[in-house]
Amino acid sequence: MIHPLFAARMQQLGLFLEQQEQTLIAELLHQKELIALFPKLSIEQTESMLQQHYALFCKAMSSGELSLYAQWVEQQQGDDALSLSVSQSAQLTQAFLAYLSPLQDIWVQAWCQEQFNAALRASELSEQIQQISQQIEMIAWQTINEFCMDYDEQALPDASDLQQSLLLLLQDWHNTLLQHPDCPEVMPGLEFLRLFAHHLLFAYPLLDGSWGRLLIKLDWALSGFENTGQDGIPVGHCLSDALETLLAATPDFPFIRLVMTQALPHYAVLDTPISDWLLIALLLRTRPETLLHLRYLQSLNLCYWQQQRASQLETLQQAHYKAFQALQQQLQGRKNSAINVGQMESFTAVCTDLNKLIDSLDVYDELNQQAAPAALDDKLWRAVLYESCMAVATTDNPQWAIQVFRYHFSLRLAPDLRHPHWQQVKQLNEALQHFSVDNKSVRLVIWREAIRLILKEFDIIVQENLFFAQHTAVELIDASQIRTQADKQDTQNHYIVGQLALNNCLYSPRRAVLLAKMQCARYLQAHADNIEQHDLDTLIQSSAQSFHEMVNEHHGLQDTLAMLQAALPEVRLGVKLSQQLSSIMQQLIFWLTLEHSEVVGKTGEMAIKSCLRDVCLILLRIAQGLEGAAFDPQATLAWWQQHLQDATSVQHRQLLMICLTGLPELLVKSLGEEARRYFQPDV
Repeated sequence: MIHPLFAARMQQLGLFLEQQEQTLIAELLHQKELIALFPKLSIEQTESMLQQHYALFCKAMSSGELSLYAQWVEQQQGDDALSLSVSQSAQLTQAFLAYLSPLQDIWVQAWCQEQFNAALRASELSEQIQQISQQIEMIAWQTINEFCMDYDEQALPDASDLQQSLLLLLQDWHNTLLQHPDCPEVMPGLEFLRLFAHHLLFAYPLLDGSWGRLLIKLDWALSGFENTGQDGIPVGHCLSDALETLLAATPDFPFIRLVMTQALPHYAVLDTPISDWLLIALLLRTRPETLLHLRYLQSLNLCYWQQQRASQLETLQQAHYKAFQALQQQLQGRKNSAINVGQMESFTAVCTDLNKLIDSLDVYDELNQQAAPAALDDKLWRAVLYESCMAVATTDNPQWAIQVFRYHFSLRLAPDLRHPHWQQVKQLNEALQHFSVDNKSVRLVIWREAIRLILKEFDIIVQENLFFAQHTAVELIDASQIRTQADKQDTQNHYIVGQLALNNCLYSPRRAVLLAKMQCARYLQAHADNIEQHDLDTLIQSSAQSFHEMVNEHHGLQDTLAMLQAALPEVRLGVKLSQQLSSIMQQLIFWLTLEHSEVVGKTGEMAIKSCLRDVCLILLRIAQGLEGAAFDPQATLAWWQQHLQDATSVQHRQLLMICLTGLPELLVKSLGEEARRYFQPDV
């Protein structure tokens, strides 16, 4: 739901942009670097093309969804007059955004920067999906062929049936995304979870270890490692988080199959896909700290669920009751099975979450009956109350709810320095801290307490937004103006701390540090010829100097910056690991042959190859974690090691243990002594 305050600001922005069209187009036509992007077009054709793109850009901005422009650009692929590559559209969008500098509403510039980053991620995601779609048959064949080689075929379903099911899964996944070109960034991962459950989990009662092995084989095939001849092996793909979630859920697969057969059919009487929502939510709870889970919470369409409250609430409660009755009967008859009370509690939790989504607007309406304090702006009071209420509706975890509130508040309601009601921050914060409910309803009291936990962070979030607007936003948008490629790269690197400040507003400090680590990793990858001569500490210090006033005044940002500086050795180590992986694997093969020739001689060639791939996958994931994909790289190593061991067949596990034992010294030899801290597998 776009809040009226946010919608009004975006409509005002769209009107401003429309009024500036002639001036802007004239300026862009004099930028040689921009004109060079379209060598096949005359000046007249370039002007016409810019006018068409700019009109759509203004329309997208007015709606508050800059991603609509990126989607339209993608749909024009193949049209000679309008078609732009991802790189061209990105630079053109930057040129449009750079023109917003004259606006006094600095928040708009920060919002545009985040929207542009999201549009870039969507374009990259689209390219990855297209790459996967071109290899679907090969991915399915490679996954099942190698999966079946590791096990006694008598213990597995027919390989051709399994391969056909996986093929249908990937085809349905791709076709669904084609039908929803405007889908949110989180949809590919969630849709894969849903289709995996229906096509494979529901149809094949494999053992836990077999499921883990299948997922690992699929992870490898999706990454396209077989087609990579470069030393820098890719460390992930657009389904990495989804596969990690499924791998974490494998111990719960028997229970989830039971839910699909016994509980979810009771929701078929409803007109909405509630059963699929419950299924996805149940899977996500098994690995809650992934980026997929956070984006899922941020993208929940509360309007959709709120619309169901009047027409289907009674039917939903009846479905809940019947589903619980069916599961309880199964639980009582399976006392010695892997299904346990904890798994029932997980199902109860996702049903409770669903009820909260549907109840959220009713709760807000009741809470909203309490008028705002006389000295405060009524619209602002209700807007903050609404956003906090919606954040509570998305999750029962207070820390995740705070992150959801922070994200939506910073993008929709962040301080507009021109509006006088933001001079009332102190009064607003005091009023929110003493927020109470006259009604004695237990439900309202529970919601109030959850909302108050969020509002304890309100003052911090507002102050971060104010500091960002006062010190950073103008410089950030200036950095996005068209320059030569070399200058552009240096400028983007120069503004790492500025981006850190933006992400510190939108996300938690930990998430802001992870995103900055990824940016630093890209910087090192761009200078892969000689990493040692490109000092990240100097880069960050130089960037911090550009924002010295903001950094010196904002203690919260100082802490976040210190966290980033402490994590820089991890970034360097992760990039070096990615680049030297092929060499490290060759050293491991040599060591294995030299030190454990007897074991190697007793093990088949395919088993050795499979084991080495498992080790390589561990290293790829730890490199990804070091570069910014994980909060705790050491925990990431332990998690992947444990799941790979659980998924490895008994006859191959000894070889995997041997490899993991010898790996630390090889890594220290290749990467330096700093690698020892992260690579001490507990075998």
